Amino acid sequence: MIPNKKAQTAEIAKRLKKLYPDPVVELDYVTPFELIIASLLAAQNRDTTINKITPNLFRKYRCPTDYVAVDQAELEEDIHDSGFSGRNHGLSKRCQMAGRPHPLLYMFSVVLH
Repeated sequence: MIPNKKAQTAEIAKRLKKLYPDPVVELDYVTPFELIIASLLAAQNRDTTINKITPNLFRKYRCPTDYVAVDQAELEEDIHDSGFSGRNHGLSKRCQMAGRPHPLLYMFSVVLH
């Protein structure tokens, strides 16, 4: 075990780069935020299935505030084919917590706007 967290992180990154020199992401995305959303959905289904859902999803929801603002039932319907059911998906909660903007909102509003 490496005692320094920064050194440990660097060592892990070095080993991963050696194991996976040219990583491939099977999910379709354009922005880093889209990759986060696609990754969350892909946890419940195959990447190929998620790639069928996300084009319409990403046209409709362009930034974190769109996920927060939409009616929960509408969002659930939009992601139903991903395998998430009911309120278990937590997409809007990942964009907003306890009535205050989630760090994702700030981070991606700076990147996207």
